[in-house]
Amino acid sequence: MDIDRFIPIIDRVNFEAIRALDGSDFPHTYDEWLELLRKEKILRHQRSIRFTEIQVNVSEFTGHCHRVGKAPTMKLLYQFALEKGYGHT
Repeated sequence: MDIDRFIPIIDRVNFEAIRALDGSDFPHTYDEWLELLRKEKILRHQRSIRFTEIQVNVSEFTGHCHRVGKAPTMKLLYQFALEKGYGHT
């Protein structure tokens, strides 16, 4: 599945900005976000799934949300990372 090839990476400042957006379903804290990423990376390594980390910032992600008319959800973040990873943003 293509979406497994990319993991979105967000720094603390961008995470806090995205988390504050209406409709966000992101974890409540940056530490929770980092723990989710850590577990996801371990799982992918265990399953021999290769992946690329894709840096995401708030302005590009919110622009994507507006273009597609959807709230800033975790699912949409992964879809955005997929598109960015393939150079479609």
